[in-house]
Amino acid sequence: MIADLKEMEESGFKIHNSQIVKGSVVAIVGDNLGSHCIGFTENFSTSSHFCRYCLVDHVTFERDPLSLGSV
Repeated sequence: MIADLKEMEESGFKIHNSQIVKGSVVAIVGDNLGSHCIGFTENFSTSSHFCRYCLVDHVTFERDPLSLGSV
């Protein structure tokens, strides 16, 4: 998928009148697990953080569940 996106950005693709159109992905929409599937880890038990937004790691959370991590 990454190679296809890179090709679309650099080379573009032809539309019906042979015009070249280049594009890119601006945003994706999904729940936490779906978003992680696309570009991050899906296995939260082995990764160091719970999600891409949360700054607290597993060790800190086990020690102090109310900690905000290294903000």
